[in-house]
Amino acid sequence: MSLITFQKLFYEKIFLNVAQQFAPNIKEYWVYSLAVAMNKVGISQGVAGYCLTQYFQLKGWSYGFNYSLILISAYKS
Repeated sequence: MSLITFQKLFYEKIFLNVAQQFAPNIKEYWVYSLAVAMNKVGISQGVAGYCLTQYFQLKGWSYGFNYSLILISAYKS
């Protein structure tokens, strides 16, 4: 299975269901929490970034530079 196929399947089958369970009252904390959780279960930073940007597009939100920094921070911890 290619990385692109895996990213898409992970996003559609798992990430969407999990992400919709949590209300992003504070998007920065929401992004950080999801990124830490994905890191803990072995999801790569690239796949996490893909999922987050796809979800932001779905919701019509802007995925700014600060969210990329939050993602990097979550994967460094």
